[in-house]
Amino acid sequence: MRVIVFTMIACFVLTLGAGLGLSSYRNLIERKKEQTQSDQNVATIGGAIKVSSLRFYQRYTRSLGSIANQRSPELLESLRLDAFNKTVHFTLMLEEAQARKIRVRRKDRKQYLDSLATSAGLPNQREVRNAVEQQGIPWATFLETVDQDIMVGKLQQGVYDSIRVNQKEIDEFYTEVKVRHILKNFDPSKFSVPEVAQAEETRLREELGRIKQQIEVGQLSFAQAAQLHSQDIATAKTGGDLGWRGRGAMNESFQKVAFVLVPGEISPVVRTEQGLHLILLEDRRTGGRPPGVTDEQIRDQLVAQYQQEKINEIMQPYQNRALEISDHWVKAARAKTFGKFDEALNEYRLLEAQVSYSPVPHYFMARLMQQNGKYTEALDQIKKAELKQGLSKENWVFPEIWIARGDVYKMLNLFPSANEAYDNAFDKAQDRLDIQEQLVDKYLATKAKDRSEKAKGLVVKLKGGPAK
Repeated sequence: MRVIVFTMIACFVLTLGAGLGLSSYRNLIERKKEQTQSDQNVATIGGAIKVSSLRFYQRYTRSLGSIANQRSPELLESLRLDAFNKTVHFTLMLEEAQARKIRVRRKDRKQYLDSLATSAGLPNQREVRNAVEQQGIPWATFLETVDQDIMVGKLQQGVYDSIRVNQKEIDEFYTEVKVRHILKNFDPSKFSVPEVAQAEETRLREELGRIKQQIEVGQLSFAQAAQLHSQDIATAKTGGDLGWRGRGAMNESFQKVAFVLVPGEISPVVRTEQGLHLILLEDRRTGGRPPGVTDEQIRDQLVAQYQQEKINEIMQPYQNRALEISDHWVKAARAKTFGKFDEALNEYRLLEAQVSYSPVPHYFMARLMQQNGKYTEALDQIKKAELKQGLSKENWVFPEIWIARGDVYKMLNLFPSANEAYDNAFDKAQDRLDIQEQLVDKYLATKAKDRSEKAKGLVVKLKGGPAK
């Protein structure tokens, strides 16, 4: 198995070869911004490592081509955040490749460009160059991104080549472990100063070290310590009990440690995306291999797991570096992920000022206001979203705007007004299975059974069944 990765640039050329381009993306929300800021950075890491806007925009554009007509604002935001996270990951991999002095030879670039031409259905590299320059991207800039792809690909290939899987690991693949844990939440991206993040991590590690010592000398049990100290709300009350877990059911870093412990052993402090953990292995058992699962299939799964673990190890030194983001939509989405709704609302306001023609920022502001019981303010934002949707020359229509209006009216027990808003969504989403499925239940909640049946009939039709 080879792991050389033709990342986003390859897919971009495939898009060019298919006769598509950046127009769908520009027509959505970023036209003006991209045209004026494509040479800037979408983020910086640690104040020095630059995350390319061009690479980010291209990755996001490509993802938009995969969503057909299921174009909800929430999905667009999810794709944008995913594109950002992957671009950051690529940037850090590139930083590591440069630190390891991985070089690109002339024949590496030739092989890469020949493959791109073949994949895109273009006769030669000259046509690749023409296609790239037609999109307004200088050839030298494109070649720089190609070299970056090759360097990251070589780094990944080196990781893959270093992996070894033995028969014992294959035979024990379906082993399950019974574990408890104590969690201290820690997210370095919340700190603007890396030294402050490092100091906080050190403090938490020392705190967990003291807790571990108390358990080992018998001052309290692991379960009691979890009840007192764990910040995992879901398991603290049950003494940090995670039950029986198999491979793939835990974070990679957590799993790697849990499976090498012996029953009764407490791990050193383990860091994951959630934070810092102490892990207690209570027991282990061997599960049965499902019928038809071969050694080679298990080997492939283990290789993928070990590859991810090694990549995580490469990323570890960069995790405490502050991430400064310039994209307001990404900042708003991340703020919501961390429950910072006021911060998210402010970022959507800044986004609206930047792309004043788009209904999307108003839609998200309305949803946040609705969640916080600010119904009058939510309706005001929905009105602005409806106005901009009506004036927009874009092809993308968002029925979710009218569903948002209906939801606010439903919360106010104004069912006739809610149903009128839902009717607008119904009319604007005749090809949207996801919207019609929502409307089936929303109409029922507003005591509109006939309308619900009508939406249900359209759902059946969109699924390919007989229309009612």
